[in-house]
Amino acid sequence: MEDALTRTLILIISLGYIFQAFDVLDYAFQASVQSKYSVVAKNAAFFLLSAAKVAALLLGAPLLVFAMLATAEIIVGSIALAIAYSLRGGRIDALRFDARTGRSLLADSWPLTLSGLAIVVYMRIDQVMLGAMAGAAGRWSVRRCRPYGGDVVFYSRGDHRLDFSIDRRSETE
Repeated sequence: MEDALTRTLILIISLGYIFQAFDVLDYAFQASVQSKYSVVAKNAAFFLLSAAKVAALLLGAPLLVFAMLATAEIIVGSIALAIAYSLRGGRIDALRFDARTGRSLLADSWPLTLSGLAIVVYMRIDQVMLGAMAGAAGRWSVRRCRPYGGDVVFYSRGDHRLDFSIDRRSETE
């Protein structure tokens, strides 16, 4: 049963990350020094869904509801960004992926990826040493905070939301 719940939670939360592609609109606002529009859009979604989370908490809603609300926050924020972008004269249907620019960005970002990898190694090396020195207690410490390969991507982006959820999940194991 727990495995099915875990899979369902992962599915629901991962659906929200599809909508984070709309964050490119936030970057467009930042590039033109108009961040106030993206801040208003994202904060409106945050406050709306925070109120829903408080209501769900007071009603004793199950964990599945909170996963849906977290995903809804990302989706509502993305929709609000798209509306703000359109109201400011932008055309979402005119945005296209450029493979040449993508390759160039990947080629230029290798130092950030390398520094992210170094940060992950630095943060986890003490647990490996504890595992080697302390026997069973050390092995528990290493197992509790398993290295996660995706950390490199998130550290290079400066996005630490996923790290918080991984830390919370690890504490319950």
